[in-house]
Amino acid sequence: MRTLLLAIALAANSFSSFANDSERINQLESQVLELKQRLQKLESLQQNPSSQQKPITSTQGWKSLANWRGLKNGMSYNNVRGLLGEPERIDGGTIALWNYPNFGNVTFTFDKVTGWREPQ
Repeated sequence: MRTLLLAIALAANSFSSFANDSERINQLESQVLELKQRLQKLESLQQNPSSQQKPITSTQGWKSLANWRGLKNGMSYNNVRGLLGEPERIDGGTIALWNYPNFGNVTFTFDKVTGWREPQ
């Protein structure tokens, strides 16, 4: 009888442990699925950054260092105007230099940003 009670106790303990393991496995599978979905979303944003992300701009225009740090090669005139505002002076044609106060400038080649210097 004692052996039977011991076997029943062990079986009950095993069943309880199995139920806890099963619940934990379900939680882990759910978390893995959520992480896969998040990874897919991040990868799609990385492949198409311009369609989903817009630079965060300050209303201070060229005075904001964060706006200068938001510049990227290949940006258009309108993108730069949106970040920095109107330049003080524009020099050039095919290769253009937009000059801002305190020696800041942006270089365009064929209408796209190819370089810049932050103001000092």
